[in-house]
Amino acid sequence: MGNNLGIRIPKYLAGKLHVSEGALVNLKLTNNGLIISTEESELDILLNNITDSNRHHELLSNDKMKGNETW
Repeated sequence: MGNNLGIRIPKYLAGKLHVSEGALVNLKLTNNGLIISTEESELDILLNNITDSNRHHELLSNDKMKGNETW
């Protein structure tokens, strides 16, 4: 893609990182190297921000249906 370079990652490391071809990663330049880390998806970020105080308790309760829900 243009002036970009590609990096080959051994399959066993890619598996541990849950990275596949075309995955987006973060690159961080350090004094003596480069740190490659997986990029959190927007869904992961949103799910990580769920707390007891901001979740919808009625969706997770064992109560009977309160409306026309089909679940």
